[in-house]
Amino acid sequence: MDISISVICYKSKVLADGKSPVMLKFTKNGRRTLKSLGISVNPKHWDFRKNCLKSTCPNYTELSAIISQALAHYQQKLLEGKALGKSCSLNRFVEDEDNAPRHCTIGDFLTGLIERLRNEEKIGNSYAYLNLKTMLSNFLTSSMRHPN
Repeated sequence: MDISISVICYKSKVLADGKSPVMLKFTKNGRRTLKSLGISVNPKHWDFRKNCLKSTCPNYTELSAIISQALAHYQQKLLEGKALGKSCSLNRFVEDEDNAPRHCTIGDFLTGLIERLRNEEKIGNSYAYLNLKTMLSNFLTSSMRHPN
C-alpha cells in the first residue's frame, strides 16, 4: 500500500466561530481523501509550512495528543497492511472499523431493532417490527414444511 498520511488545517472551510477543521489527508496514486479529526483551530495557531500546531495554540497539549493518536492509528493500520501484503482502495483504508457493515441475519437485526425501540420507549413502533418478525418466521416455517 503506497498511501501517504498527513495532517492539515483545512483553512478553506471556516466554521462559524472562525476556526478551521483539522483533518487527516490520505493520498494514493494522486487521489486524496480527507477525514475530519473532530477538532478545529484558529488558522493563526497553525503552521502551514510544517503542517502542525504552533506551540502558542490554546489547548496545545490536548489537541496535539488527539492529532498524534489519530495519526498513529492510521500509520499502524498502514504498516499492518504492508506487512500482510494487502492492497485496498483509499476509501476502504480510511473507513473506520466501527462503521464497517456488520453481517447478521434478518432475525438478529429485527431483534436488536425491537430492543432499541423499546429502550427508547417507542413501544408502538416496536410492535410493528415484532409483527414483521413473527410473520417472517411463520412464512419460513410454513415454506420449510411445504416445499414446492
